Amino acid sequence: MEPSGGSTPPESQKFTVRDQAMTVDEVVHFLLSHRDDSDLQRRVLEVFGEQLVHFSSQTSLPGLPMALETSDGEQSHHVTLLVPETRQTPRIERVPSVSLETAEVALKEGCEPLFRKIRSLVPANRTAFTIHFEGLTYTPEVVPDQEAQIPSVGSKLQSLLCFLLCRRPERVPREVLHGLTGTLWPHTSTLLLGAPRSGKSSLMKVLCGRAQEGRHVRVTGTVTYNGVPRERVLLTKVCGYISQRDEHYPSLTVRETVRFARDCMICLAREVEHTPPEQHNPELVDQLRRIHNINDELMLKILGISHVGDTVVGSEMLRGISGGQKRRLTSGEVLVAKQRVVFADEITTGLDSATAFEVCKALTAECRLMGRTLMISLLQPSPEVFGLFDHVMLLCKGHIIYYGPVNNAVPYFDALGYRRPREMEPPDFLQLITTDSRVQFVSSEAREAPKTPELLAAAYRSSDVFRQMSAVPPMESTEMKLLPKNYLERRLVQKFPYPYVHYLKVVLIRQARLLVRNRSYIVARLVQVTATGLLAGTLFFNLDKQQYQTHYGLMFNAVLSVSLSNSAAIPSMVNARKVLYKQLDSAFFPPSVYALANILVQIPM
Repeated sequence: MEPSGGSTPPESQKFTVRDQAMTVDEVVHFLLSHRDDSDLQRRVLEVFGEQLVHFSSQTSLPGLPMALETSDGEQSHHVTLLVPETRQTPRIERVPSVSLETAEVALKEGCEPLFRKIRSLVPANRTAFTIHFEGLTYTPEVVPDQEAQIPSVGSKLQSLLCFLLCRRPERVPREVLHGLTGTLWPHTSTLLLGAPRSGKSSLMKVLCGRAQEGRHVRVTGTVTYNGVPRERVLLTKVCGYISQRDEHYPSLTVRETVRFARDCMICLAREVEHTPPEQHNPELVDQLRRIHNINDELMLKILGISHVGDTVVGSEMLRGISGGQKRRLTSGEVLVAKQRVVFADEITTGLDSATAFEVCKALTAECRLMGRTLMISLLQPSPEVFGLFDHVMLLCKGHIIYYGPVNNAVPYFDALGYRRPREMEPPDFLQLITTDSRVQFVSSEAREAPKTPELLAAAYRSSDVFRQMSAVPPMESTEMKLLPKNYLERRLVQKFPYPYVHYLKVVLIRQARLLVRNRSYIVARLVQVTATGLLAGTLFFNLDKQQYQTHYGLMFNAVLSVSLSNSAAIPSMVNARKVLYKQLDSAFFPPSVYALANILVQIPM
């Protein structure tokens, strides 16, 4: 294994690998086909590191899956290798020329050239995040009878009676997550698999700070972001969480929904504007602002819902987009914020295989090229989707039974005594391993194979894969040295970076649209005002000034009309409550902005 050609440029240089002369492109494909052979990767890196590979210093952490990039002519490739030690090499990446006039032009060559262009413009202080969790447990206290009870009128009356009699139901702690330990690396995508009620959603909510902690919910263990405890990090600005539920305003269009999320989240250009004067670059600010202005259209194009951009979202009572398109809209509302860590909970539900593959391909490509930390949970992914991810995590009843490279998952369970049938695909096999049906795959020769979730978790914790994937990330990288102390606290202390007037303007415009499109409320309000005016005008016409009791009746009628004037808006306000809670959890705007905007909108009515 040796280079040939001396100082020949990498795009035309020949490399000898296993007695075969290869070009750069052939070497890249060779590495991709031997991704699970870490020893071979190390040897290739040591020999060709200076001529073949160049990478960003922010990924040069020892022991991490490092994102390496190779170039041959105008084409760029991306390979993930396991690097044994930190190597300092200059970054000589060729930034593709991408026009930022419109979303169609920017995506003309595909997603990856655009991501490389954005990556070249991203400020240096937008660091990648490494999440380390150790001994993580999540224990809510539940009422045993209510778990198996179907909600009904009788159950609600029983709960109300217990509340009136001051009888608190007995709660029993139920441990959902059992001492989980692991590390999520930047530039890598993790696929989360598990049976229903295995704790997938709870794990992601705890890591991104969306779990409801309180008197009846206890979370123990440590979670750190780049070494900073999660209690000291404003996670709403670091993490994006894509929920399983699709909560949107039915009367808004798809484009308006994504654009509202874009306008509420911080623009990259604002970060550059606040850099020191010697680092300020007006041209860079202009390009970042242009990217921000077309970010919503880019997201609609990437998710494949641009053709329904002007269609209302819809609901049970209003015809709109399909369920699969709503699922992608929920993803786009979060991804448009460009947060550094993204947790996606079953984002491909309701999508066909081709669409699910394209969505996951775009997300994993952006993760690798833009330095995101990505975790996605899926139900029964196809083999093509499964191969897009770098790591896979298997959860079984709150226990991690495997977390490591995708290509090593099946051989790992084969060593434990679980044989995959030839006609079964790897993702289907791994999904069944997390259920009670796993015993059917135990080989007759492996009598001592672990069969319970506790034994599988114990076997995993004693493996080399666990020691590699749960290593505490070092914080002495080149990028971390350039950052100020208490970087996370100091930068993320401002929960709402825009001025208060900006949020008020954005929310006020949206609430005005909702009011204008709420036809039932407008019609009911017009009928009510007309009927009340005619009734009051008829009864109190030519009122005698000496009839004080009649004056009191007129004032009471006026107060009653004003008090009941907004009764027709109650259903729409109740339906909008879930959307409001979701946006407040994501720190879209201050709560007072929503209240003030609703008051101002209702003044003309």
